Amino acid sequence: MKKYIKIMTAALLLAGGSISAQDVALTNAKLERPGMMKTYGSACFTLIAEDGLAVTIKPLAVEVTLSKVEFDLAGIEGFNSEFFYWEQDPFADNVIKGTLINNIPSIDNDGGGAQICIPVKRNNANQYRDARNGFQVNVVPGSVIQGGNSGTDETSRFGFSSGVFSAQNSGITANKEHENVAVKWEVEAYDESKYFEIQRSLDGITFETIATVEANKNPFDGGQYSFLDDQISEELSKTAFYKVKSILNDGQGRDSEVRSVDFEMSYVSIYPNPTSDRFTVSTMLKGSANQLSIYNANGTLVSQNSNVSNGSQIDVKNLTPGVYHLQFQNKEGDKTENKRLLVIN
Repeated sequence: MKKYIKIMTAALLLAGGSISAQDVALTNAKLERPGMMKTYGSACFTLIAEDGLAVTIKPLAVEVTLSKVEFDLAGIEGFNSEFFYWEQDPFADNVIKGTLINNIPSIDNDGGGAQICIPVKRNNANQYRDARNGFQVNVVPGSVIQGGNSGTDETSRFGFSSGVFSAQNSGITANKEHENVAVKWEVEAYDESKYFEIQRSLDGITFETIATVEANKNPFDGGQYSFLDDQISEELSKTAFYKVKSILNDGQGRDSEVRSVDFEMSYVSIYPNPTSDRFTVSTMLKGSANQLSIYNANGTLVSQNSNVSNGSQIDVKNLTPGVYHLQFQNKEGDKTENKRLLVIN
């Protein structure tokens, strides 16, 4: 759905002359990514202007900053080249500037203009949580806008949908339901997924596809999805790991985060699992002298803590990513419980 923001400032009114406001059609539509890598997207807007108008396109702050958005100057060459000349801002690595070199003609009787699409990419293609980044169009003072007078330094903002798999943002879940496991995930509107692969692992490293789920036929709807894993065998008597792979229309795939499910009757649970820095112990074992031993995949003891109780936080930042076996033992030595922990980057 298009949103329209009218730019009509006091500067325009005081400068005299025509007071025709610039209409900028701001779009958050499905991405147009012809021939681009999966890390690219397009930020699109509609602009009406005359020769000599200079615009600056730059990223705004994001709510959750795991990887910032940057513009790719090489990827932008040829994009709207009949209208704009693009150059890197020498004072800011993440800013490019485009100067209008030809009139952008009106395309309808309502004063509309040509659509401008700016290709962008993320610094880190492994991070998907910045799916809603903002961009800013600054009209340089002295520019002529739709017959209006000079002196405006107004800003228009428009949304950008990166088209990434959003299960990470929405929170994929995997939970026991009686003897089964319910896997649920959600995607945003404008998602480009064709179908989803539900994958399961016994060790948190090697995953196999156990089912596929077709995506909604209308990608603009987004939606919630679920799958019930009712093929639980004895080999899953301790811990299993689940993730969802989104297969895009171009055949490329993107993984969600991994979720773990414990199947055994337990006096101890740990969360989050997987983790990259620390986990919390939830236990019904009484006292504060329970012992925790951590072993790597080769069976080597890598850490030991003899003062573990309910709510204890265990630091694992120094552990190499991989699968670890945890052994809990109460102070009397008559109860022992084993867990598996997946440490990730």
